[in-house]
Amino acid sequence: MVGGGGGAASELERPPASLGLGSAAMYEDYRRCLLSLESMVMGPLQQKKAALVETAQRVEASMEAVQRAAGVVRSETAADVQGVTERLEAAERQKLSLLQVD
Repeated sequence: MVGGGGGAASELERPPASLGLGSAAMYEDYRRCLLSLESMVMGPLQQKKAALVETAQRVEASMEAVQRAAGVVRSETAADVQGVTERLEAAERQKLSLLQVD
């Protein structure tokens, strides 16, 4: 029940006088409100919480996939940069050797 303990059930079973309420109508209003709150917490709010938890888990899984993909792209880019650098250095050496021959 509300509060996670079952304390609400014992309060609902008490007679109105032991709750310090002046009338049975006030007790019934109290009981109705308590049951309404409990149904809100146990019904739609629990469903929304479960949906949010599921969505958070999917987002975390997607984040891990994105991080893995980013790592692959970084390593491919580093390999491409290294290849370009090697080709540029080879072209530089060739041109310098041609200049020294002249």
